[in-house]
Amino acid sequence: PVVSGSLDSLVLQEDDAPIQVSTMGLFTDPDGDPLTYAVTSSNASVTATWSNEIIEVSLAEDFFGAAMLSLSATDGTEAVSYEWGVTVQAVNDAPVFSITPNQLDWTSEDLSSKTVTITLNHPANESNQKVTYSLQGDTALTEFILNAERGIIKVTPLSVQAFETELVLTAHDGEAENGIHTERITLSLVTTNATPTGITLSPQEVEEEQAPGTFVGIFSTLDDDVNDEHSYKISGTTFEVRADSLFTLETLDFETKSLYSLSVTSDDRHGASITDTLLITVINVDETVLSLSKEVWEAQIKVYPQPAQKYLFLETPADSYQVVIHNLQGARIAEITFRGTHCQVPILDLDPGVYLISVQSQEHHLTRRFIKE
Repeated sequence: PVVSGSLDSLVLQEDDAPIQVSTMGLFTDPDGDPLTYAVTSSNASVTATWSNEIIEVSLAEDFFGAAMLSLSATDGTEAVSYEWGVTVQAVNDAPVFSITPNQLDWTSEDLSSKTVTITLNHPANESNQKVTYSLQGDTALTEFILNAERGIIKVTPLSVQAFETELVLTAHDGEAENGIHTERITLSLVTTNATPTGITLSPQEVEEEQAPGTFVGIFSTLDDDVNDEHSYKISGTTFEVRADSLFTLETLDFETKSLYSLSVTSDDRHGASITDTLLITVINVDETVLSLSKEVWEAQIKVYPQPAQKYLFLETPADSYQVVIHNLQGARIAEITFRGTHCQVPILDLDPGVYLISVQSQEHHLTRRFIKE
């Protein structure tokens, strides 16, 4: 057999699909003997198969460089070969990465932060490239923090309403061609409504012989849905509800009845409610003591400033009285006894919020709200 033709040098690009080339007429045999063909490669990353005068050349993933294919033909006695050059040009690989998980779901019962892990699948021959990331999403619905060095995204819901949105994460390797890869992360929040678990009233006592319309206490509801607003209903005709506060509808007398049982229903306005029984204590007043009327006494009580930061100042006509601070759940926070008509109550250690302050002299009792900044 003899070499009777030629093949153009083969130029491919990295990660090209297998290519077929005809070798028709490359070898002939002057005696007309049938020929058997074989092909070998100088580089294991470039392989070839030869059948029916068609050679198929395949490349290993991410390979670029050169190889020499040795094509040979034999008639069983004599053999001849032909060297065929293959060049594979490097091509930039996109900065492909994976994210786990690619979907984050919350319910309104649990709005805690969640994380997504980023895994960069960069080929070894491009390890010197610096990949940077950009992250986009709806900042009104979620807070998202990208830590590229650690390969994590921390996501925290900001809305308590149901939503479905997505984050778009894009990687850039700095190359002009094929230098970008993008993945999407689906985010969703489903609202669920928790049933209230309890009702409190603070305080739960009122002095006897007070005019109808006297303030008794403030209701609050134990509810895992911290943003729910509750409405209240009560049984009986002795008391009434105004917003979240309880007031008397009649003048109470300790000697007639010192304890009232009150059925209270709290509704979260989302279809869930709870009914609880609360006890209201009537405080016995020493009616033999001549004193200022309650109306005059209350009018002379001053509690300021509103809101307060470090101290709450009191002015009272009594020269000896007790001050008690409760939170809205009825828990007693502080209790102090003062002498004098002016005092300052330290509140620096209280958390910001709304509290109740009760001022009680030997004759009267008064409860007011104040705000701690």
